[in-house]
Amino acid sequence: MDRKVPGMKGSNTQAVSPRNENNVSDTTGRRKQDNVVECCKHEFCKDNVPPKRTKSTVPGPIHFCISAGELGILAEFEPLLKSLVLHAKRTDVILHILTGNDSEKEIKNLLQRIPDTPVKFMYELVPLNRTYIISESLKNNIAIFHHSGVWGMSKAYMHEIFKNVKKCIVLDVDTVFGTDPAFLWDEFSNLGDQQLISMRITNKSEKYTMINTGVMLQDFENMRKIHFSKFYLPVAKRQCSHSPDDSGSPVGKIERIS
Repeated sequence: MDRKVPGMKGSNTQAVSPRNENNVSDTTGRRKQDNVVECCKHEFCKDNVPPKRTKSTVPGPIHFCISAGELGILAEFEPLLKSLVLHAKRTDVILHILTGNDSEKEIKNLLQRIPDTPVKFMYELVPLNRTYIISESLKNNIAIFHHSGVWGMSKAYMHEIFKNVKKCIVLDVDTVFGTDPAFLWDEFSNLGDQQLISMRITNKSEKYTMINTGVMLQDFENMRKIHFSKFYLPVAKRQCSHSPDDSGSPVGKIERIS
């Protein structure tokens, strides 16, 4: 089983419109989706049910970016990994994982136990430079707190950290797949040439004003072209003392697993 990503080249995948596997049936048996809302080049999928599809036609590997640095993260990360192993049937999977000192060893051990599957699972582990993320937050005067702290904030920098990746599905570790993830990758074909991010609003309550970033399609190439970090997504701001020598890059020493 090949777990190393030689050179970590970006994906040249082209995809077609998929069926939406997240539809839910109402009492009349109809399937519903959220309507389409556009805001600052972020597209949120809404009430536009595509034709039913039986398979994806994704020709190349699917890239996932996951932030998994918190202590005890294995309890959430393992179900995600198992669901990918179970349901990925049609194309190879590449996992780009941000880790910390508390999680690196247990994440590495889990990845090394991936069984043989019809598709290849490849991965790289990248240690997050927490000081860089925190200093960038302070420098930009971001006063928004996030319950997952630096690790939640890191999703605003995935496109900088994984520079050789063109497009990626950014996931929270508590995500579980119930079908082939290739269907989700197909959604990239619905993004316009200038769109950066696509995500779903899961709570329609008027009282709920936050955005669920647990599953996002991110066009890293477009984000880098417009220097997305200058616009800065809502991220956590934490007071932290740091060394000037440790604040110039979002990643530490990179270790790739072979």
